[in-house]
Amino acid sequence: MPGVGDTRAPRGVLRERSGLTVKTPNSATCGGLVHFHLERYGRATSDFRDAIARAPTLVKACTCLGSTYAMAAEYDLAVECYEEAIRIDPGYAEAQAGLEAVRAFLGSSSGEVKDLGPPSE
Repeated sequence: MPGVGDTRAPRGVLRERSGLTVKTPNSATCGGLVHFHLERYGRATSDFRDAIARAPTLVKACTCLGSTYAMAAEYDLAVECYEEAIRIDPGYAEAQAGLEAVRAFLGSSSGEVKDLGPPSE
């Protein structure tokens, strides 16, 4: 395996051996998306929360966290995340669609429509 000084060493090897981990909000969001698609919702949640902690107005991370909570059946948290994303960017269609989907699911899952506030436009 190539050593740290070897320029042919893969980045992961260099990072692993140096002990350095550089996470930007966007890289944390990308990591969360990978975990989400692998159905590792706990890890995805952690990455999205990390991204939001570093950049609270990162609407993509808020929306993705909402989707992760929805997949983990944490619907109240999903609604909060989608609403926060919409507060940040009222025109963000992905957040609006996620919020509407969770509200529709909650309304149909118990046989009665729950009042979760006005639907987003």
